[in-house]
Amino acid sequence: MSTIHGDILGSGGAPSPYGNDRIDTYNEQADASFATILSEPTRFLQNVSQYHFYELDTWAKSNTPPRSLDLVREEFVHDGRGGGAVNSPIQVTVIYSDGFGRELQTRQKVENGPAIKRDSTGAVVLDPQGRPEEEDSEERWLASGHTVYNNKQLTVRQYEPFYSTTADFESDAELQAYGVSTHTHYDAVGREQRVDMPNGTFTKVETTPWKYATMIRTIP
Repeated sequence: MSTIHGDILGSGGAPSPYGNDRIDTYNEQADASFATILSEPTRFLQNVSQYHFYELDTWAKSNTPPRSLDLVREEFVHDGRGGGAVNSPIQVTVIYSDGFGRELQTRQKVENGPAIKRDSTGAVVLDPQGRPEEEDSEERWLASGHTVYNNKQLTVRQYEPFYSTTADFESDAELQAYGVSTHTHYDAVGREQRVDMPNGTFTKVETTPWKYATMIRTIP
């Protein structure tokens, strides 16, 4: 069971299942913004389970897609045995959406390590083979791979995720085609027929009036 404190649009706010503090103990923060929440997630999550924040006017302000931000507590404040984790680790996720409401790019904060390298002008640094280079970064985000849709809004290509140094949306051509991709084929009514894998293998689906057969890939 959980309680939710939301806004007038029925979104946002802070849900709190049992195991954390009551929702009526939550203190609203008047200076909520992407910058302040990312810099002080503990102050905005407090002792509830999740905190959701969104910006619908991002495109008008900065010419970037609408975005939302989620803070999720990993451990209960109260474990039911007199203990708990007040200072629980917090998962931080930023989601950018397109005009159809689909997730355009998702970013989750992770531990430090190698991430996409940029030069002094902000451009992605490429190696001699034309692949993005990486360098160690204290701040690191796991970004979802780029998705390509056909004219029926079905996914035809899905590229690999990559590590970034920022929570901001990145539309660089080098990152939209990062790594390798799967290629999905559909029939005339939008049913998946075949998925080609980067290593040359594939999965296949055959649909007839009386039979539905799925063939999985085998790796030699």
